[in-house]
Amino acid sequence: SSALAEEPADPLAHVEHYVETYGLVDPLTPKVQRAHDIFARVRLSAESPIGLTPSLKIINSDGKPWAVALPDGYIILSRAALKICYQDVTEETGDARLAFVLGHEIAHLTNGDFWHRQIYFAAAGEPGSASLKKIRRTVRTMAGISDENGEEDWQDVIKTKELQADDGGFLYASLAGFRTDQIFTKNNEGKNFLDYWVAQTRTVEDKLHLGPQERSDYLRHRFNAIATRVELFNSGVRLAHLGQLED
Repeated sequence: SSALAEEPADPLAHVEHYVETYGLVDPLTPKVQRAHDIFARVRLSAESPIGLTPSLKIINSDGKPWAVALPDGYIILSRAALKICYQDVTEETGDARLAFVLGHEIAHLTNGDFWHRQIYFAAAGEPGSASLKKIRRTVRTMAGISDENGEEDWQDVIKTKELQADDGGFLYASLAGFRTDQIFTKNNEGKNFLDYWVAQTRTVEDKLHLGPQERSDYLRHRFNAIATRVELFNSGVRLAHLGQLED
């Protein structure tokens, strides 16, 4: 498995920590209801993690943690992250952005990638989190990287895993019927979603992700590759619901 081993008593691995620390946004808030509806659609299009049923909690946080997948099957999304998805764009574009973010985290669940949570909190100095040294050692071990290799090797492994989560999230959101091409739409500041996300979450200097331009270029390539197949898939789903199985 690509998962980083979790300590049994690690409170940061469980949803209760975030609910108790930040509280939940009012579930009757229209945007929160919309987010849960979008999550339900994306989850149906995604591969199911073994032994887990993904669930969403939207916490009342103005910042970190923005979006994170937990080993107990929950995805945490902050109120601020929800706002970023809809800031200065149409509702349709906001829906596509949010579907991609949620799909990205579901992909981490599916792949068993929980080191990204550990890395985030270790870098932030969160009490009780694993040290970056321990995380680096675990990532290098799972990737078969020898101690003689350079410092950046383990970072490259993580960049690849994050790009795989981008790929999964984009595919899941597309299969769920969201206009994923809208992710590339520029807002009033002339930024597409990934540029805007990096600016708003202040992760410009993040060395464990590819840059927003590289990620956008990759997703544009993926969009061109899957656009026709997604439309055929959606047409097939509609025909199946109508009982026209031969068609």
